[in-house]
Amino acid sequence: MASFLYYEIHLSYPPISLSHNQNLNHTLKRCDIFILFQKNYICTINPHFMKKTHIFLLQLISLNGMVFAQISQLSKNTAEDYFERSKEVSIVDSLYTKVESGNCTSTMAQRGLFWESGENPNFGFIATKFRDTSLKTLQYYITQKSSGLSSLAISFGEYCKNDTINSFTIDLSNNALMQLTIENPSWDNYSVDVYFKLIDINGQILQYDKEILKNPSLWTHYSIGFIQLHAENTNKMPLNLNPGDTKTLSYDFKNAIGSKAFPPNTSTNLYPDNSNFNFSKVKAISFLVVNSEMDENGQPYDIIEKQMNIKSFTLGITPIVTEIQTTTSSILNKSLENVHVYNVIGNLIFEGNMEDAIMNMNTKKGLYILKQGRESRKIFIQ
Repeated sequence: MASFLYYEIHLSYPPISLSHNQNLNHTLKRCDIFILFQKNYICTINPHFMKKTHIFLLQLISLNGMVFAQISQLSKNTAEDYFERSKEVSIVDSLYTKVESGNCTSTMAQRGLFWESGENPNFGFIATKFRDTSLKTLQYYITQKSSGLSSLAISFGEYCKNDTINSFTIDLSNNALMQLTIENPSWDNYSVDVYFKLIDINGQILQYDKEILKNPSLWTHYSIGFIQLHAENTNKMPLNLNPGDTKTLSYDFKNAIGSKAFPPNTSTNLYPDNSNFNFSKVKAISFLVVNSEMDENGQPYDIIEKQMNIKSFTLGITPIVTEIQTTTSSILNKSLENVHVYNVIGNLIFEGNMEDAIMNMNTKKGLYILKQGRESRKIFIQ
């Protein structure tokens, strides 16, 4: 028998709000799977994957009768936002005090996942945001003048210690994968490019794929994000967002490097690797949204009240893939040993190598959880 807890939730669908402790021997931290069972939900909790957060709001997604949970949350080395709640993810940290308007206060600090908005009148920049919980999107409205390009940030908050302002950070030492899905609405006439940078506690920046070292003069091709120019579509990054496009960027910042000077036209202006970057203390991701069309001087045209819809964001998480297909042989590594297969209620049904596990699963339809060492994935056999 696998080490799983079971909890029936007698609440209507969706969303379900679960507090810090609800009649469990263990504090309820995360539901690994939600199963639709008659009119109730069974929450399957794997203690190995519990995370330290006080409250989760769960968005339930139906899949052929199965219901999965997507949870906006933050841990010391992961961040997830699915915009199912009106407020940004935040956790009170009683060890420090809060920063307000650049000053230290006596209020307890909040560590969280914060999306920047604001304006810079000197450069004609305005960015407003709205969390639409019905559509589960973060809607940005951006005005960006070509005369001065301003970025926005995804950060984790600030705190005061001994009257000194510091930044909360996230540890991406083991996993620096970012996944972000963005929609460019069809009714908007602008095609846009979106550029991303990863910033550590020391202000070091990663902004180019390491393949830039092959041809530094084409530095615009190797920027990280949704952009028109990519040399052979570097690391499978998507091209720019045209009206009506919804695209996902999946990028591992372990493949990124920074520059010593701008523009980085030669290899001497580039760091040869990212060994100078502190992945254990990442304080922000910045992103820049510009018009894809440029004038004769190579400057992007203005964008006025441009709408961008962000549909999901994860950081530090290698996704557990849910596949719906008649065979799993094309997506699983048959050479893996010591594979454990659990059924949907947590019973161990197979233990052995992956090739035999595939044969075992293909004999019966349903949802399976595969574990090998500390890795796991969910597979739905149809």
